Amino acid sequence: MQEKEAEIAIFDKSGKVVSSKSRKDVNKENDLLGTVNILLTNKKEEIFTILAHDSIWEGKIGGSCAGLIRINETPIEASNRTLERELGIKVSLKQVHSGYHDFEGVKRWFYVFHGETEEVNPNNKDIIESKWITKKEVNNLIFQNKVMPTFKIAYENLK
Repeated sequence: MQEKEAEIAIFDKSGKVVSSKSRKDVNKENDLLGTVNILLTNKKEEIFTILAHDSIWEGKIGGSCAGLIRINETPIEASNRTLERELGIKVSLKQVHSGYHDFEGVKRWFYVFHGETEEVNPNNKDIIESKWITKKEVNNLIFQNKVMPTFKIAYENLK
């Protein structure tokens, strides 16, 4: 589970950190936060997806894991910390995208990382359910509007 007292970086639209807030004081819908989204694929080219407990897009499918960037933390450090906390693994990650996005009014400085693995150990405090799905299944879920907008952008940058 998240540390409630962690200092979370607040960004501007250019990607510059302009302030910070305690995690418990962060407004996930109104603060411009730096986020990392990690997509994991396996040898079958399936993507590991989750349904998260604490999501502003409740009930929508998300990428493999996602987290907030803390003050004085690089995006790759945030990705590695998040990957270990949510999925219990360490994997070599490659950044595939970064930029400002407005997700249905929720503004983010958004980083996408990709890694390959065959094993995950989902943390049930963060994740309700999870599974590996094919790219065809991902495309169908996107078409049916059943995925988080963050997952859609992350997936488009993985192709």
